[in-house]
Amino acid sequence: MKPYIDLHTQLRTKATTDFEKDVFKLMVNSCFEKTMENVRKRCNIRLASNQKSLKKLTIKPNFEHVTLFSENLVTLLMKKTELVFIKPVLFRYITFRFEQNIFV
Repeated sequence: MKPYIDLHTQLRTKATTDFEKDVFKLMVNSCFEKTMENVRKRCNIRLASNQKSLKKLTIKPNFEHVTLFSENLVTLLMKKTELVFIKPVLFRYITFRFEQNIFV
């Protein structure tokens, strides 16, 4: 990843128009958006305002952490029970190689 970022940084400094500068900047930024997102770190946050719902949510196996906001409001951090991998890891590598060959 470092060579890719260094390459686009160099190309950005050599660019003569604002459009070229923006293109190289966005090429680097696009790597850190959805394509690099770690799906395993996603979580659900639930709110509980009474004892019954609090007890019901804390018994679940995906319960991770609780935060007390007030006497009548609690947030519960729940792990995802099912992971859906939308973009394969190989796609990231192929995209990186493709872009590297275009701008060299």
